[in-house]
Amino acid sequence: MRTTVTLDDDVVELIDEVRLAKRLTFREAVNQGLREGLSVRATEPAPKRSWTHPVDMGMPLFDLTSTSEALEYAEGPGYK
Repeated sequence: MRTTVTLDDDVVELIDEVRLAKRLTFREAVNQGLREGLSVRATEPAPKRSWTHPVDMGMPLFDLTSTSEALEYAEGPGYK
């Protein structure tokens, strides 16, 4: 399959290092790197899902839409 991919400069440098060290073509180095990287990812366990459960915190102590009230509550009446 032929496709166009935009590679970051640091990735191109890594590919060139591998390509020169192993005497591979650019295509061979990219395919080899993708195979190795993706095979490692395929064997990793899926991340464990976690859930956040809602908690009723009661009525708010101040108007949550008012920045002034929030600052006054947090900093005290002389917050300015």
